[in-house]
Amino acid sequence: MSVPHVGGLFRLAHGGGALAGVAVAWVNMNQRRRLTDPLLDNLVMILAPFTAYLLAELGEAVLWLRSR
Repeated sequence: MSVPHVGGLFRLAHGGGALAGVAVAWVNMNQRRRLTDPLLDNLVMILAPFTAYLLAELGEAVLWLRSR
């Protein structure tokens, strides 16, 4: 692995994490608009960051497997 390759993987991982965060935020906003129950609204709000984290980690795992 060369330095440019590692740099590209680093940028791709961070870009993928940002993309996962934007996707989860968009789904979260659309879902919260439709909810009328405050309890479900709070549940969706609390689970959103964990969902974004898990989605980003999944993307990084896939990227790691493809680089081997």
